[in-house]
Amino acid sequence: VEKVYWALVQGYVKKVSGLIDYPLSDSGDTKEAYTRYEVLDHAAKEISWIGLSPISGRKHQLRIHCALIGHPIIGDKKYGNRKNGKKLNNFSDKLYLHACKVLIPHPEGGNLNLSAPLPDHMQKAWKLFGLNLKSFKLGNCFREN
Repeated sequence: VEKVYWALVQGYVKKVSGLIDYPLSDSGDTKEAYTRYEVLDHAAKEISWIGLSPISGRKHQLRIHCALIGHPIIGDKKYGNRKNGKKLNNFSDKLYLHACKVLIPHPEGGNLNLSAPLPDHMQKAWKLFGLNLKSFKLGNCFREN
């Protein structure tokens, strides 16, 4: 199963793309965890829109990885920076993380490609910050797609 998420994160993510490699612990058992990311746009120096693709599937992996690199997901009250999260909470106190696309291998061959538009609270934020959704068709969650 391949999953791609979109997130609004705190701060200006400078490196355009990369791999986050931080092992994560669940109930004392530490396991490798990898997340591929790509910066899709910025809103001034305060907010970045990133695409995230977990290579491993650990609990809260994306939220923890973003926080560990200093760019917590907006609205993340568990791992994020509450002070910065308040900026978007005028619209919603929801987490600004969205499953953009999920590819599931079909037993008879090929893939089942599931995609969904942004939820309302995220659409409002994209509009407020002038983030360009028009360059992405539904299901194309990274620039190279």
